[in-house]
Amino acid sequence: MRSTNRVATVPALAFAPRPAEPGLRSRWQRHEVQRQNEPIAGGRSDSDTGAAGHSPPAPPESNPSHRPVKPLDTRPTIDVASDPAYVPAVSGLAERREEEKERRRSDIIEAAEALYAAKGWDDVTMEQVARATRLSRALLYVYFSDKTDLHLAIVERAFKELGRRCRIESEAHRLGIDKLEAIGHAYLAFSRESPHLFDACSRFQIHQDNRVDEAHEAACIAAAEEVHAAAVDALLTGIKDGSIRRDVGDPDVVCTALWAFIHGLIQLASTKAASLSRIGVGGEQLMEQSSALVRYSLAPRPAG
Repeated sequence: MRSTNRVATVPALAFAPRPAEPGLRSRWQRHEVQRQNEPIAGGRSDSDTGAAGHSPPAPPESNPSHRPVKPLDTRPTIDVASDPAYVPAVSGLAERREEEKERRRSDIIEAAEALYAAKGWDDVTMEQVARATRLSRALLYVYFSDKTDLHLAIVERAFKELGRRCRIESEAHRLGIDKLEAIGHAYLAFSRESPHLFDACSRFQIHQDNRVDEAHEAACIAAAEEVHAAAVDALLTGIKDGSIRRDVGDPDVVCTALWAFIHGLIQLASTKAASLSRIGVGGEQLMEQSSALVRYSLAPRPAG
């Protein structure tokens, strides 16, 4: 019986490669010829693209490979940022912000001082200070954490003002004993012209050990030490020029004793004026006699 399974035969020519056109050896070459024969957009002719259909080379100015090379800059470079003494300039905006903060802080202190002078420190509240400066309480606490912090700022200002007055009065005299007496008079004038600032300094010296803000307290102490230094300088000048006796004692101890003396006199004259008047002692008389007593105790002893 004849088998019905036949194997389909395919002519060998079906797999044979298509004959190439004359002069073209590959499919890629045929594609290139076809692409080159297509019309070029913009109406460019063969003369625009060259005889072989290729675009002409770009002119030197548009061809990156033909751009002129920039000459090397051989000038010396100054590296200021690496200089240890170089301080970069603060931007104008940051500088204005710092100035605004300092101005507002100063306004708060001045408002608190005015309330201090009018009402006394015990009756001053943070809310009153906020209203006087037209600030919210929240913003006020950004600058000062509490009333004690604000008081320290006033104390620092007070000691700086007192130190300035003492230096000015001292420099107006030549002899050391006159300088020292002038400093005492400056302290007395300070207490009379700015009694609230005198009170602020007194409160600070009484309650100094109870402070919690060490940085602000240190600023107050430094300002107070400037006043003490002015007195010590005057005393040493007097010892050197002979207006103050050499055996007067340790300068720091002597000036501290003199401060306690004048401070006590000021408080006595301001708080006990009625009691003093009953015994026939006036405030000015007390101050003049006290000044004469200090000069006598500091003056050199006559020989013999």
